[in-house]
Amino acid sequence: MNSNMGQAHFAVFWLLAVQLMTVLPQAQAKTTLADGKIVIGETITVHSKHLNRGMTIDVCLPQDYAGGEKRYPLLLTCQSHFLHISGIAADLARRGSAPEMIVAGVRNYSSDDFIPEKISGHPYSGGADRFISFFHDELIPNLDERYRTRPFRIFYSGSFGGGFAVYAFLTRPDVFNACLAAAPAIDYEGGSNLIMSNARSWLAQNAYRNRFLYMGVENEPRLIPLLERLSSLIGQAAPPGLRWRYRPYLDEDHTSIVNQVVHHGLRFVFSATSDIPADIIGRGSDAIREYAAGLAAAFGYDIGLTDIAFHRAVNAYMEQERINDAIGLLHFQLQFKPDAELAWLSLGRAYEANGQLAAARTALRYAREKAMANSSPHLGIFTAALDQIEQKLAKQPEAK
Repeated sequence: MNSNMGQAHFAVFWLLAVQLMTVLPQAQAKTTLADGKIVIGETITVHSKHLNRGMTIDVCLPQDYAGGEKRYPLLLTCQSHFLHISGIAADLARRGSAPEMIVAGVRNYSSDDFIPEKISGHPYSGGADRFISFFHDELIPNLDERYRTRPFRIFYSGSFGGGFAVYAFLTRPDVFNACLAAAPAIDYEGGSNLIMSNARSWLAQNAYRNRFLYMGVENEPRLIPLLERLSSLIGQAAPPGLRWRYRPYLDEDHTSIVNQVVHHGLRFVFSATSDIPADIIGRGSDAIREYAAGLAAAFGYDIGLTDIAFHRAVNAYMEQERINDAIGLLHFQLQFKPDAELAWLSLGRAYEANGQLAAARTALRYAREKAMANSSPHLGIFTAALDQIEQKLAKQPEAK
């Protein structure tokens, strides 16, 4: 760097950029109609031979879906508030903790569809395997055909639906890449011990590589000991490649547990994309490129890294005065997101810190252009950064 003052100036500006990143609204989708309504998706019907009825599916599309060709992971849910789940997923994407997702909610489910065997009090129970086949054979292929999906499928549900999520994950890990279960009633309120009796053998005979399981429970005295035993079984079996977590939320109840499991479960599933290991960062920007390429094996497509991951790594390089690594990493980020005005802004500041004022001006011009195109409410910051470089260059004609 040119001076300690320059380093401090960049650090302050970088922290500001990170803060802006967490609140900067994304470009609005062209979903506003003439009468002022906002459309976030649609409702479709999928006829199921497995369930012998038409299934009503609510589909929420990402903000920029209509205006592009990008593909998205699929979050499937039932026994949940569809708009609630969609909102949590969208907020995590906005904050850079998960990719944008297509959310599909099954509206006309039955609690009997969740239960894997006949139990007392539920005369039509025992439909869980048919319900799994509905997802695998009918719903997912239908959604893949209708929408631009990625081959990464997440399932969320709670209570009886959470028990179904655990059952589906243990018995058919080929259907969902990840399952999130809130207060999973794996004993179906005392009516079944099938899951606990067979969990060990299922874990031994099935393959769980690159699969994710997240279970959370409120302060429920009946469920907590049961889930602790299941967690112990999973830990003892330790299937190769399985990533899983069980967490009790003792301050939550049966309604608020949904917030915790969906939020933290999705962050857990995608944590590798937003939290680069320190040793990888330490080896430089080329090592981060290799790390990002390796994520494709776990997610089935080139998922890349979140903006937050890039910001943290670049910030680390700037603090260590490894400016070339910071510049290289920012160029890598811009390969995937060429319209990211904050990445261009950071690149300009990195070039400035490296004494490359002409390159800084070019990057900051791009940053301002992108900020204008994206209707950034922080346009003044981009303009001020560019003006500052212009003033420096005016004092150094040889650098023009």
